[in-house]
Formats: sequence, C-alpha cells, structure tokens
Amino acid sequence: VDLLTYNGIHKVKELWLDKNEFKDEGVDVLAQSPQLKKLMVLSLAHNKLSNYSAQSLAVSPFLGHLQKLFLQSNRIGLEGLKALTESPFLSNLQMLYLNLNPVGPAGARILAGESKIKNLRELYLQKTGLGNEGVRALCESDNFQDLTLLSIAGNGLEDSAVDLLCHSKAFPHLITLDLYHNRISDQAVDQLKSSPNLKSVRAFQVDWRG
Repeated sequence: VDLLTYNGIHKVKELWLDKNEFKDEGVDVLAQSPQLKKLMVLSLAHNKLSNYSAQSLAVSPFLGHLQKLFLQSNRIGLEGLKALTESPFLSNLQMLYLNLNPVGPAGARILAGESKIKNLRELYLQKTGLGNEGVRALCESDNFQDLTLLSIAGNGLEDSAVDLLCHSKAFPHLITLDLYHNRISDQAVDQLKSSPNLKSVRAFQVDWRG
C-alpha cells in the first residue's frame, strides 16, 4: 500500500480508506505495519473485504489504540466476527460499524458471546439480516453494558423484537436506539418509550407513520 511510504505515516491517528481496490491483500499489509501504532480510527468501508481482512486486523499487534473501526458494506461473516471478538489487540474499540455485512442471527450470537471487546459505546448493525433471533442474542448478552448507541435498522424486525428489547437489561446506558426501516407498530413504539429497562434512551429512531 503506497501510503505506508509517506514520511509522516507513523504520526497518523485516522485513516479513511473507503472504496479502494486493495481488498484483503491491502488490509493484510496495513495490519502488519508498525507505522500504524498510533492509529485510533480506521475506515475500510466498501472494499469487498472478506473474513480474511477481519482476521488480519484481529491479529495485528499494532492496532492496540484503535477506538473506531468502520467495516460497513463488505463481506465479513462469522469467521471474521469471531476473530474480531477474540482479538487481544482490539479491546479498546468503542465504535464498530458492521452495516451491510452478512452477520445474521449467528453473527449476533458471536458478538453477544464471549468477547474481548468490552468497551463498545456504539454498535452499528444496519441491514445485517439479524431478524428477531439476532436481536434476542443481543438482548441476552452482558457485553453491552456501556453501549450508548445501537443501530439495528433495516433488519426486518417486528413488534416481537421490540418486546425483547423492552424486557432486556442488556443496555442500561443506551441513549440512541435506531430502529428505522423495520415493521414496528405505533403501539410497539409506545411500549419502547414506557419500558423501565430503556429509561436512559433519549432518541428512539423509528419510521414516522403519519
């Protein structure tokens, strides 16, 4: 990757590399670069990346300061998610963008299971095929106690998913809950607003029904 020849690369704290063509091989080169030890933000959206890229990032000893990781619109599935959650080097992540990746219910179970990523503040899972079972996994997890934003828009969710959220104690510090582009009734929205388990939420983002 040519940018690694830049003289000041060792000082860089943010890298925005969306819509590039270096694919998995380029990510592997980046992940093996000690010049990126100060990196706090890395965006690799829309790069046709596979599980291999997630695995490369997960084993990099040079990404220990990374706080924000943008991986939306790629092809990262279960093996990649497992690598990310098991990484001893990504424990400082506070924001994780996984929108438009094939996460599904099984991926949600990985994120909700045993994980070294325990400091997440924002988790984005828009259009990842979660379904109700994926939401159930998130709602039964202890991994999201510090989460302030959860985005699960566009996941084909219905009122039963709202019921799971309302009865869950998984998100005690949640401030923003994004449920846009799901099939949620006005009654379910009222249920969200009155849930004692979601009393910290200030913004319920749902489709306006007029």
